[in-house]
Amino acid sequence: MTFRQQIARECDAMARYALGAGLKMPPELMQCLDVFENVIDRDDPSIQSGTLSSLHSQLADVVAPATPRTIYLLHIDEAQNSWLSCLGPLPTIRRLVIGAAFFTLIFVISSISGSINHKNLASDIYSLNGFESLQVVVFLMSAAAMGGCFHALFIAHSFIGQGTYDPRYESSYWMRIGLGVIAGLVLSQMIPIGPELDSVSGEAVSASAASVFSKPLLALLGGFSATLVYTILQRLVETIESLFNSKTAGSAGTGIGAAS
Repeated sequence: MTFRQQIARECDAMARYALGAGLKMPPELMQCLDVFENVIDRDDPSIQSGTLSSLHSQLADVVAPATPRTIYLLHIDEAQNSWLSCLGPLPTIRRLVIGAAFFTLIFVISSISGSINHKNLASDIYSLNGFESLQVVVFLMSAAAMGGCFHALFIAHSFIGQGTYDPRYESSYWMRIGLGVIAGLVLSQMIPIGPELDSVSGEAVSASAASVFSKPLLALLGGFSATLVYTILQRLVETIESLFNSKTAGSAGTGIGAAS
C-alpha cells in the first residue's frame, strides 16, 4: 500500500463515518468523494498527494474529536461482521475481555477451594504454609487482576467511544493490569484488617460480611487503582524522609550551638 492509498483509505473511512453519523460536510467536499475510490482502486496518478492531504485535513475537522486513525481501525476491523464482534470492536478490546473472563474464572475456581475460609483470609501470608498460602495468594491476585481488567476496559472503551483510541498505547493497558495485580496484593496484605482470630482455637471470631470480604475488596480496589497504592507508599516515604531530615537538622543545630 502506497502513502497515497493509505491517505485515501483513511479519507474513505472518515467519509463513511461522517455520512453514517449524519455530520454536516461542506458541499465542495461532497463532490470529491469519488477521488478516494480512484486512488484506492487504480492509484490514479492524476490526483496529487497535496489534494489528498487537503481533503484528509478537511475530513479530520468534520469528524473531530474522533481521529482518522481510530476511525480507520474500526473500519478495517475484520471481526466486525463475525461472532467475535460481541467481544469488542478491536483486537485489543477483545484480548482485554478474554483476560477479564480468564481472571474471573480463576477467582471463582479458587474461591470454591477449602483453603479460602475465614481463618486463612484473616491470616497473613507469613502465617500460612505450602499450598494453602499459594491458594490464598492466587485468590487475592485474581481479584486484583479483575479490578485491573475492569479499569483498563473502562478506559479503552471510553477512548473508542470518543474516537480517540491510539494503538500505540496498547501495552499500557496490560502494564496497568500488571501494576494492579502487584498493588492489590500489597494493599490486601500490608493493611492489617480482616476477621479476628481466637487466640486459643485459631478460628475466626467475627464472620460478618464486611470483615470476611475486606481483603478481597482491598485487592480489587488496588487492582482497579494502582495509583492509590503508589500514593500511599509515596506518602510513607515522604513521612520517613521528613522524620530523618528533621532529626538531622536538629542534630546539626545542636552541634552548632555547642561549638559556639
